Amino acid sequence: MNSGRPALEPIRSYLIKARQKTSNPDPPRQPAPRTFGPVTVPEGHYVMISDNRDDSGEPRYFGFVARDRIVEHPTGVHFYLIRSETNSEDRAMLEEKLKKYARRVGYSESEIASFHESGHRLRHVDRLSEAAPLYSIVAEVVEAHHCNSGHQVGQRLVLDVDGSFITKLCPPRMCVYLVAQLTVPIALINERLSEGLEPQDFHFMRYVRCPDVGVECLGYGEVKLKIEIVRREQV
Repeated sequence: MNSGRPALEPIRSYLIKARQKTSNPDPPRQPAPRTFGPVTVPEGHYVMISDNRDDSGEPRYFGFVARDRIVEHPTGVHFYLIRSETNSEDRAMLEEKLKKYARRVGYSESEIASFHESGHRLRHVDRLSEAAPLYSIVAEVVEAHHCNSGHQVGQRLVLDVDGSFITKLCPPRMCVYLVAQLTVPIALINERLSEGLEPQDFHFMRYVRCPDVGVECLGYGEVKLKIEIVRREQV
């Protein structure tokens, strides 16, 4: 309110003044709705909401966006409210996820309680529980020469987002020296999932090699892996 009268929001005042300065003002074709939803988002679709609600063509007008129409990735997260900081229903969902995780790994009550001392672990449990049914990590052999464990080009080592091997989808023999090279890229993917970022856009170690350097360099053999995170239906 300003002197007893409704005041314009700052962004709306700015837009109105900007249009008044132009010879060809282009106001919105229809007033932006003051409310939106509730709506049911179809599977495989997203809702794109702008922060400039009075001057944006967005899903309130054109509807949902299919996943295959999205070609860019987020470059950062300005803020993320973990579920425990929102409403009671979300807090209950997060607590249930934490209890399931605690039962699986055998935490005591005091250990569970310690998770509330810092938000990063709650955020991690929350985000990874959402990502787990959606993604797998695949390390594909793209080069292989004289490997004593028998690794061959085209083999795939498949892991869940926590870094556990899905053994039925892996070769029967896996070299410990090669497997050890997956630690860093899997940690990078894990961290990006935890922060709500595009998981495949990690910077380093998209390819890794075993420590052996091959016969030509006075070693025995060599293997190179390509690391990707993929939708589970692609595995």
